[in-house]
Amino acid sequence: NAWLHSSGGLQPGAAMQMRTGSGRHTLVVGEVVACEPPHRFVHTHRFTQYDDPVAEVSYALEPVAGGVQVTLRVRGVAAGTKTAKDMASGGTMIVQTLKAICETGRPALGTRLMYMMFGALEFVLPARTKSEHWPL
Repeated sequence: NAWLHSSGGLQPGAAMQMRTGSGRHTLVVGEVVACEPPHRFVHTHRFTQYDDPVAEVSYALEPVAGGVQVTLRVRGVAAGTKTAKDMASGGTMIVQTLKAICETGRPALGTRLMYMMFGALEFVLPARTKSEHWPL
């Protein structure tokens, strides 16, 4: 339930962040690497709560018989890091949520409930994730 904010749209080189719905916390910082609507989006990725190295995330959409194939790739995640652990489960959830939105117009009930909990518990996020520490 994070919202993408960018300093220069989705142009290569633009700084980007994933902020909570309230905007009070920044969860991810990065830079747009490539944006080729509607087929490809690539950005660097670093969780603000960890000091792990930057990784790269790419989304690709390809028409196939009967639908669209979605490929989510994460490159450069250092093995054994907190980022690696979070990314392992996060990718599956992202793809499943995108699928549900495309098929039904909204995330699954369980995901919507989880998002509500995230919003209610935002106050427990580490102080270092406050958006004031991560200007665009």
